[in-house]
Amino acid sequence: MTTPSLPLVVGDDGSTGSRHALELALDLAERLDSPVIVVRSWGAHARNSYLAETLEDATPAAEFTEQVLDELVSETRSIVDEHPDVSIDFRSGSQSPADLLCEASTAARMLVVGSRGLGGVSGLLLGSVSNACLHQSTEPVLVVHEPRTPEASTRIEPRPAHPGEIAIPSVTPGSIVVGHDGSHGADRALTEALQLAHDLDVPVAIIRTWSIDSAPHGELWKDGAVASHLDVSEAVRQRLTAETQPVTSRHPGVVVDYIGVLGQPTVILTRASRDALMLVVGSRGRGGFSSLMLGSVSMHCAHRAECPVLVVPHHE
Repeated sequence: MTTPSLPLVVGDDGSTGSRHALELALDLAERLDSPVIVVRSWGAHARNSYLAETLEDATPAAEFTEQVLDELVSETRSIVDEHPDVSIDFRSGSQSPADLLCEASTAARMLVVGSRGLGGVSGLLLGSVSNACLHQSTEPVLVVHEPRTPEASTRIEPRPAHPGEIAIPSVTPGSIVVGHDGSHGADRALTEALQLAHDLDVPVAIIRTWSIDSAPHGELWKDGAVASHLDVSEAVRQRLTAETQPVTSRHPGVVVDYIGVLGQPTVILTRASRDALMLVVGSRGRGGFSSLMLGSVSMHCAHRAECPVLVVPHHE
């Protein structure tokens, strides 16, 4: 008997951002042979657009939920019809959007959200709902940004590095990029990335950055001289390869590239992954405060990366 695939849960509030998230979720579901649950809340701020009509006719909550559900099915039909082989369920409820999404995605493979929905402030890259889901969800959350216009894009085009300049590593377009700092959270993110890569038949690039403070002991000075950053990066790459071997060995069929590079993790990861299928990060890495659900690196990547970002929650 075949074990059914875990569903992908995606939030839809009618915004352009949520439609991009729905399209990506359906594309992934088709490749993963997974069902999709599309969720819309009429609670909190989402309820305000319906409030006047509800008060006027005193529609019972259950009937009103069905009304919103019908609207959700109708509004997403054109996108859903492009994926006839994907099993799709629709849900609606009166909880706040983040609460409803996190509840619906319990035991799901991932929760997919647009970076900003209705009412999103144009100057903010991450809206209140997506931000709340990142902090509340017990399952991986995939944040999908709207495609940037040429005028708004801050993308830096590749150019040859000058002597002494640190080059941003290149990764295979369409691959899964995962940041790894040696923490348990990073191992969990890597496990998720490798399983997705196996199921999607794409390569993985594992990146570890280093600085003077975090360079491997004994690698900065050798034979009385300062080692080059390329030599230290190679030492970091070798250590990364060795430390992740227990995890990567579980997926021998996945092509893995190991990269060690000098630089800030937020800068390196966001720029290196811009042509990737997705960037995968743990919710908290080394130095993360136990009281914080999200670390600075994961939050920055969720805000700034140009590709979808999968944030894998940390479990004690």
